[in-house]
Amino acid sequence: MPSLIYQPKGKAGEYAKWAYNVYRGCDHGCVYCYAPAILHMDRAAFYQPQPRAGDFWANLRRDSEQLSVQGVKEQVLLSFTCDPYQALDE
Repeated sequence: MPSLIYQPKGKAGEYAKWAYNVYRGCDHGCVYCYAPAILHMDRAAFYQPQPRAGDFWANLRRDSEQLSVQGVKEQVLLSFTCDPYQALDE
């Protein structure tokens, strides 16, 4: 089983069979965002996004290859609980 690509549970599974969150948190600050509650995070902490540990492309490739070997053909939704395009200061 992949380590970062996961299968959303419950009603979230209606949207995608597989997902990968590029960040933990989001810097957009949308007042209507459901993700802080889903992740049980304080909104202030959620609005300070952190990239997932490690090399994004290498991790995504590794997990994708594992799924391919298992015969999985469905698409992977990027960033179920955040926006994949953050305006992070680097």
